[in-house]
Amino acid sequence: MLGTIALAALAASAQEDWKEQLEAEKRAREADRQEFERRLAALEAQKSKEALHAQVEEYLAERDLFQAELPDATRGGLGRLIEISAILDVTVGGSTADDEALNEINLGDHDPKVSGFNVRNEELVVSADVDPYFYAVLDVVYKISEEGESEFELEEAYAVTTGLPASLQLKVGQFFTEFGRVNPLHPHAWEFLNYPVILARVLGPDGWRGQGARLSWIAPTGFPLMLLVGAQNARGETQASFLGEEGGMVGAYTLMDRDVSGLGDLAWNARVEASHDVAAWQGTLTGLVGFSLGYGPNGTGTEANTTIYGIDLYVKWRPDRTDAGWPFVAWQTEVVWRDYDAAAQTDPVVLPSTLYQDWGLYTQVVYAFRRPWTAAVRYDFADSDGAYAGAAERLSFAVSYYTSEFARIRIELNWDNVDGLGTTVPGASDRAFSFWINFDFALGKHGAHKF
Repeated sequence: MLGTIALAALAASAQEDWKEQLEAEKRAREADRQEFERRLAALEAQKSKEALHAQVEEYLAERDLFQAELPDATRGGLGRLIEISAILDVTVGGSTADDEALNEINLGDHDPKVSGFNVRNEELVVSADVDPYFYAVLDVVYKISEEGESEFELEEAYAVTTGLPASLQLKVGQFFTEFGRVNPLHPHAWEFLNYPVILARVLGPDGWRGQGARLSWIAPTGFPLMLLVGAQNARGETQASFLGEEGGMVGAYTLMDRDVSGLGDLAWNARVEASHDVAAWQGTLTGLVGFSLGYGPNGTGTEANTTIYGIDLYVKWRPDRTDAGWPFVAWQTEVVWRDYDAAAQTDPVVLPSTLYQDWGLYTQVVYAFRRPWTAAVRYDFADSDGAYAGAAERLSFAVSYYTSEFARIRIELNWDNVDGLGTTVPGASDRAFSFWINFDFALGKHGAHKF
């Protein structure tokens, strides 16, 4: 009996040990399984990362924006995503002034110059990333002159940096000078057909642009604040306030050739602009104010210089809820002064040194009252005692219809009053009314209008 009990106890103990061993093996197998799953997940994650990395490498290789080594003179060259676009601009209309007088009224090079059809600004634009450090633009303009002749000009050809430290950016090449708000813009981006009168008188019919460089800096402030300084060659037809073209005239003074012998023989410009947004009238009110300065030599003498000052203001209101940007109200004003210090001359006639002064302004309001319509009004005034003697004023009304963000049909009515126009063009009236219909098309990405 006792032997039987002992055997039963021994069997029970053995069975308990076997159960514990079995449980231990189960726990070990579970730990092995979990470790296997962890390693499998890690392996799959690594494969996913490698696959994603391969896709990124393939994309970057296609764009040619990244190489295993830093780009040098023989690598990294041309970007592969080159954007080519065109701007087509056609205007038809007429004026109470004849074509000779109209040329004295519409001073801008891209303004309508004749009654009938005008093809004054057809742009071909090429732009691309050069490499990770530069972006470049080439802008060529074709136009038909008032005589019906085809003309060609290289309007802009420049590169800008894309990765300088400390919020710096360098631009180098041929480009519009960043003076005020309208001068840096291409004509298809203007709200009105005509270049503002004071800018045409002071900066020249084709605006202020040239070959040079400029450096801009975004200040680390609590609001957008930009400062820039630039320098350009001071000679040529687009440097009207400076050396201009040899043999040209400013008032009674003949422009002479003047070599660049130092930094003082370049045309310099500087600009400061700041903006700020505030909540207003169930929407947002954005304000931007800018101060511009231009300084450089002029062609009347070796010590003669010109200084240009400008103040501009832009205010735009847009509601909290919009329909593709509509409606909005935008007010823009620019005031410009010029001091042109003409040196004494003895050839071809004796002339004393003279300070020519010009000043003027434009102010405009654009009301986008209903998509896709806008209505705009602008007033221009300019007064000069330099190349353009006397005062001139213009009142303009424009209504635009945007068939898309790439096309616009615009109707514009201008009333002009130019003192002494009848003297400049014998028999002409000082006052003129003009009516124009403008068709503006953007083929490609460049120049898409707000929609």
